[in-house]
Amino acid sequence: LDWLCFCHKNELGCILADDMGLGKTATVIGFLSATKGENPSLVCCPSTLLANWLQEFEKFCPSLKVTLHHHSNRIHHNYQFEPGEVVLTSYGLLRNDVETLSHFEWSVLALDEAQAIKNPESGISQASRSYHARCKVAMTGTPFENRPLDLWTLMDFAEPGYLGGRDFFEDTYGKPIGGGSSDAVEELETKVKLLMMRRMKSEVKSDLPDKIEITQPVEMSQEEISLYQSTVERLRAKAKERGTSTNLITPLRQLCCHPSLLEDALDSDPSERCAKYRKFLYLLEQIIDANEKALVFTSYVGMLDLLVRDVPERLGIPAFRIDGSVPVQNRQPTVEAYSKTD
Repeated sequence: LDWLCFCHKNELGCILADDMGLGKTATVIGFLSATKGENPSLVCCPSTLLANWLQEFEKFCPSLKVTLHHHSNRIHHNYQFEPGEVVLTSYGLLRNDVETLSHFEWSVLALDEAQAIKNPESGISQASRSYHARCKVAMTGTPFENRPLDLWTLMDFAEPGYLGGRDFFEDTYGKPIGGGSSDAVEELETKVKLLMMRRMKSEVKSDLPDKIEITQPVEMSQEEISLYQSTVERLRAKAKERGTSTNLITPLRQLCCHPSLLEDALDSDPSERCAKYRKFLYLLEQIIDANEKALVFTSYVGMLDLLVRDVPERLGIPAFRIDGSVPVQNRQPTVEAYSKTD
């Protein structure tokens, strides 16, 4: 918190890159309270986290005035914000309302899950760099996700020019690091640590148990193997016919989740044709027998459709669902209902 306040006092942008679970949200809420003054502040996050941010504001600093700038809420405040007020919005509106919101002089502009702007060519990334604030804060647990340019994009939002222009950065750091240069890595680490706070759980909370990851291998049935091979051949033929490359990965990932996702049809018994789904049900039954709960993530809406249809009927347990189609105001009640269910 002191470091963030130092950055604000000296009009410096920064990256808050603490490991997940170390309280970035609570820290930034305390920071907003400590620095509230003549200008309002803007917090941007994925729409799925808006309800969580509202809840955290109420929990940690109920005295702060927080306005939700999202969908129909936008017409009620008419873009009039009080000194010290915090405006909470989503990445979509950070981009779509840029002509209006970027005219404000914000005290703090904080981006949660800031890896959303890691592609410097994207509309959201370009819009974020057009905003003015005394202190810009990029919040992310993964500042260096795939390539050095990810870090450059975050820093170019927070403190433009600190790592030089894009071409300079690529020539000085990006390409050498990609080629295995430890000197370039060390030089970049030395430079960014002045404006990036990066703490890991092992450094801060030594009493936490290690995360346990258990890989569950699943062998495809002969039918699934045949379907997989025929799908690859069909996609390659389609690409050759069109004379362009086509996306092979997404259909194959869908097939590995469940064949019905690719065939756009739900089987009468989804467990019959999918070894992975049978394994999932086996593990879920073990969790239920131990009187525990399960949190299941999937990349595909079709898989959610299958789960919420089949699991309650098959296992006699409730299944709660949150995805992009669920209104923001309905998400927290869904989380609370899940938490209260035995």
